Amino acid sequence: MATQTPPQLPPELIEALRQRDLPGLLKALLSARPTAAETPGKAAPSTPRAPTAGRQRESDPSFPRVEAEGLSPGEVPRTRSAFAGWLMALLLGYLVYRLWGG
Repeated sequence: MATQTPPQLPPELIEALRQRDLPGLLKALLSARPTAAETPGKAAPSTPRAPTAGRQRESDPSFPRVEAEGLSPGEVPRTRSAFAGWLMALLLGYLVYRLWGG
């Protein structure tokens, strides 16, 4: 494979870089930018896809389907953990035991 040489910078861009002139640098960059018609190797636009509105997506069986009232699509209802309840009860029981002479 032959390596391609990078394109040469326009002289006004180089001059704006040397003078550290930001507005001039931006003008030179925008004027040196190739347009869509000048871009070589640009692929033709692809054919438009059919709209997906009104069409049902196939559901993935690996994801559980949850339907609850008042939830947005993809939102999972909150559940309370039984472990947290038992842990709080045990800690409260231990505290009562220690306070009443245990």
